Amino acid sequence: MIEIIGRFHPLIVHLPIGCLLLAALFEYLYRRKKLQDRATIGITLFVGMLSAFLACITGYLLSDSHEPSTTLVYHKWLGFATFGLALMVWLAFRFQKKYTSILIYLLAILVSITGHFGGSLTHGEAYLFPKKISAPKKIITDINSALVYEDIIAPILSDKCFNCHSSARQKGKLRLDEYTLMLKGGKHGPSIVANQAVKSLLVQRTLLPLNDEDHMPPKGKLQPTGEELELIQWWIDNGASTNKKTSDYPQNDKIKSILSQLTASKKKETILPEIPNTPDPSAVKFLNDRGVSIQPLDQSSKLLLVNFIAHDSITADDVAALQKIKDHIYILKLGHCSFDKKIFTEVSSFKNLHALYLENTGFTDESCSKLANLPTLHYLNVTSNKLTLSGVKTLCNIKTLENLFVYQNNITHSEIEQLTLEYPELKIVGGHVK
Repeated sequence: MIEIIGRFHPLIVHLPIGCLLLAALFEYLYRRKKLQDRATIGITLFVGMLSAFLACITGYLLSDSHEPSTTLVYHKWLGFATFGLALMVWLAFRFQKKYTSILIYLLAILVSITGHFGGSLTHGEAYLFPKKISAPKKIITDINSALVYEDIIAPILSDKCFNCHSSARQKGKLRLDEYTLMLKGGKHGPSIVANQAVKSLLVQRTLLPLNDEDHMPPKGKLQPTGEELELIQWWIDNGASTNKKTSDYPQNDKIKSILSQLTASKKKETILPEIPNTPDPSAVKFLNDRGVSIQPLDQSSKLLLVNFIAHDSITADDVAALQKIKDHIYILKLGHCSFDKKIFTEVSSFKNLHALYLENTGFTDESCSKLANLPTLHYLNVTSNKLTLSGVKTLCNIKTLENLFVYQNNITHSEIEQLTLEYPELKIVGGHVK
């Protein structure tokens, strides 16, 4: 029961802040003769003082569930000081009024300081002037000698998780900026279970629907890409070690293709297209309700990553919904799904499509020409399909294409080598390309 009462603190605490600061504003207006009646000041002071008392009580009860810290101590005792001064100001206003003006202004300053420490508790120490907390990134020149945790996993966690789970802020009492603390986990238990990615909270939370309140990172925050999630699961499923190299872990074709993209020499700066309007909300809701993962590329962009990760088939209604948001689709993942091949006629009109995943979809030579006119396609994964040299060559002629993955198709290693010589600007990745 006590814990439940404490949870009312976030609801109550904004009332004294607003009232006491408003009282200071009214006092200022009264002194400038912009306000005729001081009764309003008395009312706001009384409501502010009373609600400050309630905020102190609920805050004190809530503090037991927080991890002890200097910030928490400062916020708690400054809160009680704020109530004490608010009571003093109200009594001065009520009975003698001599020093009320000075006390009200001091009270406004104390409210601001107390509120700052409260903000530090909920949003991190640097919430006013945020600094990106990041792990040092090494330039990967040889992917086979890269340390999986230090060079690959830690930078992903840095970009997507450290702002809420690091030394500056421990949401859910969880820190991910140190390996031992990651293993320890937070109030919901260990974040990773070695050799069992599906049982690891770090993975489970990222795979929840974006609108789920337990999805991590929260909606509106920068989300990990599908490749990054694959790498995290691969690392955990193989023991989650801190000192092993990529060459020490088994690699299927999908992991090989993802790892091959991490070398610094292959990375290029991409300028995202600007889309003025927002995606059709009805189409987004329909796909979300179907369990399709739809994530914004970042907080400011209206471009989307659409992933049918939880599906084995795509319906005509799905295609119709995709058509409604086609200008917003930047990354489309259809891997391991079955669908009517007419979908490629629709996809060919996706003018901002940058990356397309078609692994294990039965993609054939006949459908290759449908993708030839995509104006911005840079990345195409057609692993585990039935393509021959003819179809792959058609794909190689897509003018904007930079990366093409053709593992496990009906094409020989020598044919792949021939294509790499014929299209030197295009990176064609197969099983044993030299």
